[in-house]
Amino acid sequence: MKQLGLISLIFTSLHSIAQKDAHHVYNGNDFYHSGKISESSREFATALELNPTNRKANFNLGNALYRTGQAIKSGGVSLPPGNTITPDSLAKLAFEQAAQNFAVVANSVSNKDTLQQAWHNMGNCYLQKKDFPQAVEAYKKALKLNPKDEDTRYNLAYALKNRPKD
Repeated sequence: MKQLGLISLIFTSLHSIAQKDAHHVYNGNDFYHSGKISESSREFATALELNPTNRKANFNLGNALYRTGQAIKSGGVSLPPGNTITPDSLAKLAFEQAAQNFAVVANSVSNKDTLQQAWHNMGNCYLQKKDFPQAVEAYKKALKLNPKDEDTRYNLAYALKNRPKD
């Protein structure tokens, strides 16, 4: 009988954690759509601390980090005085982390649309970093899943044109 109680306690705890991480994803989405990207990143990261396998939190954190990288690149984010890292280096770090979040999603979902979006977004991250060979590979994987995606096709052509010649 004690085992049944223990199992019940474990399932109740897991359900509670799932509700908490979902709450942070919900809050993160609200912040993201309100343009509060750093707040959304914190919420998605908290959701991932509670549940590292939360695919929505990984995907959405990837999106938030990508937008952060873009803002840093465009000068929309100012760095504190005396900072030793350059905006370009910081943006590359944001794009790399975003690509890693999309990779987690790409390696854990079977939904074709989500998988295609994850590979496309990963390609965009590599494109921003000027890592054209990686971008090419990601876009090719996205196009295998949706050959009619014109944005991916355009980005692939751009990456192919700009990658180093062998």
